[in-house]
Amino acid sequence: MYLLPVEMHRLDNPNWRTVAIGVIPFLATVLLLLLPSILESDQSPLHVSSSSLAQSISGPWEETELSQLLLPDDNAWLKIVFDVPEHIIDIGEPLGLYLSGTFSASAIWNNEAVGTKGLPNIDKSAEIPGPIDAVIHLPMRNTRVGSNTLLLKMSSHYKPNDVASIVHRENHLIGLRVGAYSAEQRRSIGYYAAPFLVTALLLVSLIAFVPSPTSSTSFNPNSLALVSILCLAALAELSRAVFNYNYSLHTPRLWTITIATACFGATLLFYALGKSAFNISKRIKLGIVLVAILIVSTPPNSFTEIPLGMIIIASLTGVFFTAHAALLRTPRLWGLCCAFVLLAGLSILGSDLFFDRGLYAGALPLIAFLIRDRNESTPTIEPTPTIEPTLQSFSEDRIVVKSSSTQKLVPIKLVIAIHGAGNYSEFEFDSGEKTLDDRGLNVISRELPSSFFRIHRSHIANLEYATAMHSLGSGKYQLELKGHIVLPVSRSKVKVLRDLINLS
Repeated sequence: MYLLPVEMHRLDNPNWRTVAIGVIPFLATVLLLLLPSILESDQSPLHVSSSSLAQSISGPWEETELSQLLLPDDNAWLKIVFDVPEHIIDIGEPLGLYLSGTFSASAIWNNEAVGTKGLPNIDKSAEIPGPIDAVIHLPMRNTRVGSNTLLLKMSSHYKPNDVASIVHRENHLIGLRVGAYSAEQRRSIGYYAAPFLVTALLLVSLIAFVPSPTSSTSFNPNSLALVSILCLAALAELSRAVFNYNYSLHTPRLWTITIATACFGATLLFYALGKSAFNISKRIKLGIVLVAILIVSTPPNSFTEIPLGMIIIASLTGVFFTAHAALLRTPRLWGLCCAFVLLAGLSILGSDLFFDRGLYAGALPLIAFLIRDRNESTPTIEPTPTIEPTLQSFSEDRIVVKSSSTQKLVPIKLVIAIHGAGNYSEFEFDSGEKTLDDRGLNVISRELPSSFFRIHRSHIANLEYATAMHSLGSGKYQLELKGHIVLPVSRSKVKVLRDLINLS
């Protein structure tokens, strides 16, 4: 083996600080998933005795489930009977009717009109869409112990096409209920704790990913795209807690979230493929992403199911490739592998709240790794007290090979070629041995002497070992090195290469 046993610096010492930095994002994910339940108001809605639906106020009435409410022809009457306990009447606690969802409604409480959520109508053109969330005060003078009847004239002409119910939910609370009155109509910010806190982190993170003219770190457009797209989706998700928009705007909000999260899944898949130890070209990666999009878009999958499918495929792909690369030579990728495992688990479980909070909480370790990966993408090497070499001082006769947590000196004359291997590089020596380096070809090429020439985007050749150059026709060429090593030559490099090795 030609690697000199000179270990210059360890970047990944397994100390408590490294462990803490890796564990904290996962603990934060658990906290973000639990936070909405911790901040949730202790509201106990009145018990529903019955709920029924009819085309007119005169009936006939048919039983219906509020959690799966859809209006025939987007227009109907809804009758709900609530049980009011005696202690609520005794203490005089004001009651409120909470209406949350994609519908307009006029409310009648025990035969008294009490308020509206927009103006419902049998004709779409005549309906005035109400706010997405509304609270109507119910007068105590008209409330009695026992059964109380609520009549709602409803219409939902502007609802999204693919919905299971026009009535929304907030945690375990259904969006059509009677409970203690509150003047706040919008959903609580506690419900959106995960996207709210992660959005703040994403906005700060964008600064880290925007390239600086004075920065020595390499710019990764994939990381910037992931953070930007997820930030857009989170802002759209948060809009409901900030603006009580009319429900006709709920469809474009959902489209924004759906398109943004689908793009996030596609970009995440491209990023995961880039972490492979295999040399996957950009065209192949784009092809794989397109195939994945076609798979998740195939019927009976609906448009709204595409983001979840893309995120599942991207996460599982990330688990495989990062685990493979970590086992080979880059143990620091175990952290990213765990982040993919967490996101895959949350997406596969696929609860109704995944795009409300699960996605943003689950993406937190991934964001943390993206930031750390950018900061560590081109690490500097600090000299030890006894050995003070630098990369530049060895550029003429030796080169540093960064393998896992160690850096070793290699005589440059023993390197025949350096090959691209995904985000990494592979050194090939004249003995036939090969060693994986944690850096990419772009970084290594800046440290090589003039005898090395990048003949192809995936290959750098030591021209001292060049023996022949072969034409394959159609403008294709190959360079043969000592030991019958044959490498492809890019067309744009042929003329320069001929001049360098004096071949005609």
